[in-house]
Amino acid sequence: MLTLHSELKAPINRIPRLPFHIPWLLPIVRPVFNLAGRTKCVEGTRLTTQEHEGVKLFVITPENVQPERALLWLHGGAHLAGKPDHVFDVASQFARELNAIVVVPQYRLAPEHPFPADLEDVFTAWLWLVNQTENRDIPEQSIAICGNSAGAGLAASLVHQIHDLGGTQPAAQVLFYPMLDDRTVLNDALLPLNHYIWNNKANAVVWRGYLSPNPPGADTVPEYSVPARREDLSGLPPMWLGVAGIDLFRDECLTYIDRFKDAGGNCTSEMVEGAPHAFEVLAPEANVSKAFVASALSFAQRTLQ
Repeated sequence: MLTLHSELKAPINRIPRLPFHIPWLLPIVRPVFNLAGRTKCVEGTRLTTQEHEGVKLFVITPENVQPERALLWLHGGAHLAGKPDHVFDVASQFARELNAIVVVPQYRLAPEHPFPADLEDVFTAWLWLVNQTENRDIPEQSIAICGNSAGAGLAASLVHQIHDLGGTQPAAQVLFYPMLDDRTVLNDALLPLNHYIWNNKANAVVWRGYLSPNPPGADTVPEYSVPARREDLSGLPPMWLGVAGIDLFRDECLTYIDRFKDAGGNCTSEMVEGAPHAFEVLAPEANVSKAFVASALSFAQRTLQ
């Protein structure tokens, strides 16, 4: 039995469970999810939009201050839903507290656009951000890649790709409960567990659409499509990885943290016991939620020069 943290019981139990596990309902579920998850930028920040090579970019900057850092932030939504405004609150908080320009791209989604469409879009956004840092004299040591859920998994993949391609590298990566491993869908022991927000039935539907025509759990998958499948995690930038203690992704996150450290990586992790997926979004006023975000922010403050 998975037990909710006492601070999270009331807000999490009020959240309706959307049937992402039923494929034919996705045309209804996705708009509902996208509408319900919208957030606003915090005071002291400014939001503008740009378009670069067909990718719409939402650009958040602190008001009346020249940014000294830069972040690329990738929203979640299980690879088949989600919008940039789902992360405007946390992204703008980082923009204000870090004095940073934060770019949130609207990348293409599965199943209409399976991998590598989203990776292509966020790489385009990365190149735009790098150009901005050069124009604004923001040093390479002050750039990070961040994300939530599927966006955090996509952020990890983007970090892998940038490392392999060379050129300007991020100085840090900030990953909130990332979706890292398609092989989790093969674990039938997870099916009866109440993970509250995201379960393995929905996980299977999502990975199937994202990796199409490759089935999840296959012996091989396309390069960069599944972050946990990367064999060599050495040479990657320092990482903060936040883990929700009763999240479906808990074990794949912990395994990734261990492998990252074994490869010599600098990793800070934060575990919240009794917390389900996306808990800090669903219960932002809870003390555990505030501490979770504060941990990520503190990591970014001390890591980015």
